[in-house]
Amino acid sequence: MVGAAAIGGALMVFADFIGRAIVWPYQIPAGLVSAIAGAPFLMMMMRRKG
Repeated sequence: MVGAAAIGGALMVFADFIGRAIVWPYQIPAGLVSAIAGAPFLMMMMRRKG
């Protein structure tokens, strides 16, 4: 459980970094970056499980 929290926090920090760096003068919210990255993973998991 602690590992999941640490990985989740690290992923959000990485998403925030990407959101700041991808379009430099502007900022993309970290939630949007994580949703764009997580949606394909969710679809893949839904297809795999049925």
